[in-house]
Amino acid sequence: MPDKGQVEAIIGKDPSLEDMTTENGIIKTIAHRGAGLDAPENSLIAFKMCNDKGVNFIEFDITLTKDNIPVLFHDDTLERMTDCCDLIRDKTYDELKQLDISVKHSFKDRYQGTTIPTLDETVKQLIDSDQNMFIDIKDNNMQMVKVVLDLYEKYPSLYIRAITTSFFPNIIYLIRRKNPKIVCSLAWRPYAFSHVSYSYAAGKGPRRSTVFYKHIFNVICDKVHEFLLSTITYYLMGISFILLHKDAICGNTSLLRQFPLYTQFGIDKLSCAEYIKAVTNSMLILRSVKR
Repeated sequence: MPDKGQVEAIIGKDPSLEDMTTENGIIKTIAHRGAGLDAPENSLIAFKMCNDKGVNFIEFDITLTKDNIPVLFHDDTLERMTDCCDLIRDKTYDELKQLDISVKHSFKDRYQGTTIPTLDETVKQLIDSDQNMFIDIKDNNMQMVKVVLDLYEKYPSLYIRAITTSFFPNIIYLIRRKNPKIVCSLAWRPYAFSHVSYSYAAGKGPRRSTVFYKHIFNVICDKVHEFLLSTITYYLMGISFILLHKDAICGNTSLLRQFPLYTQFGIDKLSCAEYIKAVTNSMLILRSVKR
């Protein structure tokens, strides 16, 4: 089990225990997929740009290629970022290296030739530049368990600079069962089982299944997962905290507590921290396991 000092070395102290009268570094800047607006997301150049700007915490997504090479990519298909429409799992790494992930970026001329990096070269670069990381597993594949275990064995410093996370509880459970010293979190969003996407503004995205009985089953899974998350799952898995979708706040009596992201006035970091503490005094966000 990761001890309290190990968790705090990576993410900082439990915000529920912090003095909210000062900023005190409670809310950290984390680059989601790197500097995605300024450079192609999940790329080495984006992570370097983050480092140059003083951002020392990077979140990136990992998935497997056809030949089981762990690489950085968010989507199931290559269409959004390249000229190819295939599934990434249907391409070998050698085939992926031929693709340019800058072709649809706003600054494509500046980053022409940017390719999909491997997990290994990414971790090496981030360690060398003294950056911490969220390793987000996008592939519900049991081989991902071995990928993560081997990664921590090769780079022991990850124990105090990396957090492994996923929306798939089974993957995180198996990783922690094999190596309880790995700091893990579980990602959660509304309707994760029943719908492919969700946002506060747009609501639920398309159904994962158009078959009626399968959709009903997925809806039930959402409800069960929502209930178990704070009552059983959190403790059974021994995760150090839960990552919530940006449009949802988690509370004790109702897992889903929504609030609009748009406001007519500015909200500083301290005000956000005070609000979060007031409405979710014992919520499961960045809460270290006390056992």
